[in-house]
Amino acid sequence: MLNVVFNIYNKKVLNVFPYPWLTSMISLDNDSLIMLVFWAARVTEPPKTDLGFWKSLTSAPRFGQLVGRRPSQILVLNLFGKTILSSD
Repeated sequence: MLNVVFNIYNKKVLNVFPYPWLTSMISLDNDSLIMLVFWAARVTEPPKTDLGFWKSLTSAPRFGQLVGRRPSQILVLNLFGKTILSSD
């Protein structure tokens, strides 16, 4: 049921603002922000990580790869697929 509502809402948005890639990026950013708020408010438990995880994530080559590949990662998200389908 929520998928149907999501697709109808996306179709309405894309009729007014016809930029599916930007719409997907904004949606991903908003969802990430909501998740951070949920973690900070302890609505849901944040994932367990250790110092080694953060070191490997923030090392120079990995960090550059993470930042440089974000647009291409957004393309393969299910959200982007649904946005494109609803724009047809």
